[in-house]
Amino acid sequence: MPWVPGQNGGPSTNPGNFNTTPLMLDNVVYLTTPFGSVVALDAESGRQLWLYDPGSWREPGFVSTARNHRGLAAWRDGDETYLLSVAKWRLICLNPKTGKLVPGFGANGIVDLSEGLRWKFDRVQLDNLTPPTIYKDFAIVGSTIGVMGRKVAATSVPHSSRSLGPVVNS
Repeated sequence: MPWVPGQNGGPSTNPGNFNTTPLMLDNVVYLTTPFGSVVALDAESGRQLWLYDPGSWREPGFVSTARNHRGLAAWRDGDETYLLSVAKWRLICLNPKTGKLVPGFGANGIVDLSEGLRWKFDRVQLDNLTPPTIYKDFAIVGSTIGVMGRKVAATSVPHSSRSLGPVVNS
């Protein structure tokens, strides 16, 4: 495929740091970049159809664990298909044809994963690298917490896995 990260918007990455699991639906390959962007590529030509950049790489303290982002999920509801991805503290729902946020999901296409946890913390500490798991009408997400063996402070991100649903409100 001729597509190279960073050539069509967003930052580039060093070779070897690109870990994602592509998803193919209806002859379109969807993947995430190490910076949390979602890209749609024509499966035959590799031509970029659209790129959604949540801008999480611009946030203070952005690390994203060695620039890895491991993919996205798809959810089908009748004739409608939705793409779900995580970017730092956000769960994002995109229209797979346009790459635009889906207004009926969360607040204009985004759910703030820092809300409703056990205690308050700076949401830039929250990170997500793995795609959501879809079960019926629920999106299940985990989190990455950058404590790496250190003592967890009261201001650290609470460890959490969450189930959010229904996925899209009609």
